[in-house]
Amino acid sequence: MGLLMAPITTAVMNSVPQRKIGFASSMNSIMMQVGASLGIAVFGTLLSNRAIYHVAIVGQATTAGNPIFAATAETLMQRAHGLGYTFSQAMMASRAVLMGSMTKAALVMSFEDVFILGAIIVACSIPLAFLLPAQVVRQPHGHKPEEPVISG
Repeated sequence: MGLLMAPITTAVMNSVPQRKIGFASSMNSIMMQVGASLGIAVFGTLLSNRAIYHVAIVGQATTAGNPIFAATAETLMQRAHGLGYTFSQAMMASRAVLMGSMTKAALVMSFEDVFILGAIIVACSIPLAFLLPAQVVRQPHGHKPEEPVISG
């Protein structure tokens, strides 16, 4: 985004008549600020909802009847007990480690979901950018009418 702001602003400023540059500049700034605020709000909400969803999905697989979960919990509990914890402390420590790992995995999945959605939005916007009208500025800003414009 940071690499695109300067070229977008330049394109906007070059496409308006010189008498409307002040208005165009202020509207460009307002639209960028409002768009950024809305984007952060929408994607933050989506991230929160997807995190809740993925925590629930990952949590469903963590039952005592799941052999992989039971074996992992047992291994962690034995290692914690080997470090000097009591069995109850080792069980609590193994549960804490497992819950932390599951929460991290769920958060990574939710970030992936939001990133994919953002990529889809950008991919759909690219063809629309080519449909924008191309308006040529006949007199670049900063040149007086009597000065020759050098074009390459």
